[in-house]
Amino acid sequence: MALGAASSAVLTGTVVTVGRWAEGKQLSMRVVVGATFLAIGLAVLGEVNENLGNAMAALVLVAAVMRYALPIISKTGVAKQ
Repeated sequence: MALGAASSAVLTGTVVTVGRWAEGKQLSMRVVVGATFLAIGLAVLGEVNENLGNAMAALVLVAAVMRYALPIISKTGVAKQ
């Protein structure tokens, strides 16, 4: 069962917010505006073609996880032994 576009957009926003926290950066207005346009774009794409919208949302989520995984792991201490 795949995630829907809305769930992926929420998870992407969460990953980006936590990732920026892990890097010691604040959540800027550019990130908020970008997330808003992402959510709107995914909603429109999902209305036009649901499968393509879900796939694009999953792609953006994977990219966010790849970008912020290491800072989040380092900051939370998950990888420490």
